[in-house]
This record gives sequence, C-alpha cells and structure tokens, in this order.
Amino acid sequence: MVYLNLKEMKKIGKILFVKENKAVAKLSRPVKLGLAVYSKNKVVGKIVDVFGPVSAPYAEIRLDDKIGLGKNGKEEIYAY
Repeated sequence: MVYLNLKEMKKIGKILFVKENKAVAKLSRPVKLGLAVYSKNKVVGKIVDVFGPVSAPYAEIRLDDKIGLGKNGKEEIYAY
C-alpha cells in the first residue's frame, strides 16, 4: 500500500454524490483536466470534466474500479 502525505496535498473540494463509476464534486479551487484525485490514503480517480459557474465550479471524476466510496460521497478530496 502506498501512503500519501495529506500535508503535502491541497484540498480541492468535496464529493457530492457517486453513481456507478463516476462522482460529482464541488470544487474549492481551480483544477486541470486529468488531475489525479485522492481521498484519505487512496487514489479516487481523475477529473474528466469541469462545469458550472466560474465562481462555484463542479467536477466530474471518473472513479477507479476498486475505491470503495459510499453512495452518498461527502468525502473531502485532495490533489498535488
């Protein structure tokens, strides 16, 4: 298992909901497409789309197959 240092990462938002292999997150800072997203000590997936108003953007995240997020989401997400 790879241990990630959350102190080196920056919080980028919070997952709002999860459906199948995708999640929608409310972002708290600008991100780039393709950015790897982490939660706790695991890779969650990659950002595939950013949408919504510039002042309050959302991101679509394509989830990795075996990440184990709950259906309600509500987890904070981080990136380098």
